[in-house]
Amino acid sequence: MGKTAALLLWTSKRREQGGLFPVWLSPRPTLTANSRRQLLEVLTETITEAILDFLIRNSNAFPSMSPTHQRAVANLVLHHIGPDDLEAHLIEKGVERDLATALRDSASGAGVSREDTEIALWVILSQAHLAGFWGYELLLDIPKQWCDSLTPVLLRERLRPLLRMIPLLEKANCYLKIAVPTPQALVPITVETVHLEWSPDHLRQLLDQRLRQVGGESLAQLFGPDRPDDPDGWIVEAAQGSPRRLVRLGNWLLERFGEKGRLSVGEMKVVIKEEGGAIK
Repeated sequence: MGKTAALLLWTSKRREQGGLFPVWLSPRPTLTANSRRQLLEVLTETITEAILDFLIRNSNAFPSMSPTHQRAVANLVLHHIGPDDLEAHLIEKGVERDLATALRDSASGAGVSREDTEIALWVILSQAHLAGFWGYELLLDIPKQWCDSLTPVLLRERLRPLLRMIPLLEKANCYLKIAVPTPQALVPITVETVHLEWSPDHLRQLLDQRLRQVGGESLAQLFGPDRPDDPDGWIVEAAQGSPRRLVRLGNWLLERFGEKGRLSVGEMKVVIKEEGGAIK
């Protein structure tokens, strides 16, 4: 299905285009929160860390925000990282004191404490927008092993508190996308679903992109005289529509090449078989 790769591509495009800022949710804390308030704290803390990472990577991002958005972002950050701990937290990430000072100076006097009501936190979240973005896209990628170990009923129960929060999230300009290995895991919950399948052409494009990242043009460069006529085509076929399997196969071939030098057809067949792929 290629759900993880599709979300990664979606994330990259979102950040380039602006609009909704993508935030990845960690499955375990998101799906094991014991109350709505705890779930809200998990979500806003994850958003806070994503905001800080963005501000760290883009030094002009915070100064370019409006004072209202600066204040809301600062309040959200200081809600999860106290003003006394903020500087140390940022220094651990390799950041100078300037950002910590700017966040503290921009926060309102009272801020948002851990004891404040949910309403206060929702209001701050709805205003805490980064420059060039008007909200957040919350991305939850549920691992296959979770679906294998939980029955559909249990998985739906884990998801239900998050799904019930969708109306409040949307009022705060936060929009949820959940990726599961099989859509049956969500039935009978009524949600909009998109089934993702990768064609051989799409997989070949992904392979080309990965090869260019390491300065290559074709997997043929990794082989000696004993090589397939079209090793790129072999690995695309062996991936069976899965970009994750394609990446694993490609990584293995690169690692093997680094260890042994030129590869052979036999070695390629062995790794394809180990990864559960198939070739004609």
